[in-house]
Amino acid sequence: MPDPIHSPQNLRIKQALRLRDASDRRATGLMLIDGAKEIRQAILGGIEIQELFVDENCPSVFDAMGMTADEVSNETIIHLDKVTTSVSILVLEKLTFGNRNESLVAVAKQPSVELKRLPESDRCLILVIDQVEKPGNIGAMVRTADAVGASAVILSDPVCEVWNSNSIRASLGAIFRIPIAVGTSQSVMAWLAEHSYQTVAARVDGAINYRPFSWASKIAIVVGSEANGLGVAWYHTQVIGMSLPMRGTVDSLNVSVSAAILLYEAASSMKHST
Repeated sequence: MPDPIHSPQNLRIKQALRLRDASDRRATGLMLIDGAKEIRQAILGGIEIQELFVDENCPSVFDAMGMTADEVSNETIIHLDKVTTSVSILVLEKLTFGNRNESLVAVAKQPSVELKRLPESDRCLILVIDQVEKPGNIGAMVRTADAVGASAVILSDPVCEVWNSNSIRASLGAIFRIPIAVGTSQSVMAWLAEHSYQTVAARVDGAINYRPFSWASKIAIVVGSEANGLGVAWYHTQVIGMSLPMRGTVDSLNVSVSAAILLYEAASSMKHST
């Protein structure tokens, strides 16, 4: 392992910190991952770790991540040993995102987000997130999609870049364990039609109530921005407008809550239809 880094002005530390900026992430194809749990999920999800900064007082990287010998191949152990650099607490505090007491920060390669890489089968549940602007909401929805066993998450016309630190943190690392794709609304809709998905969009004015609905075996649930709603492309006749009953004084829910209700309803229906 290289000698510990004690200065926040070190060039490698500065280069890593630039990845907090979306433009640098796009230019380099790299991202920063904060926290032992999130990095563990990334490693188990096959994400390529290019540099791992660790607290110089941390006795074991793998113990910090809670990884057992059964989860880690010899190849992974050798690779991580090569790319691990110990740093001082001062440097780690500079590197970490927000007020987090973390002992690990990783520089990693972004996985492909092409639609063609998504898995296909006769039974699939996909969440489509259209133009959602808050990375925390994106991360929360990815976490829920992973929890219900969804096949993938697609970002349609994204306003927020997917590998934002808030998205990663809010997903608890689930963003590395479920396939993610990104595309324009037109390309996403075309892909769903080509693969015969029943496409359902959560809309305040949706004519269909989610409860008595007959869910298909291949479902795409589309949710949109709280500020602006869904993009115009999702008002297509092939897209089913679905509403959640609102019995109080407000007319809508947080987008991550709406997504969670519909994902669990669809997943439950698919399970009972097997």
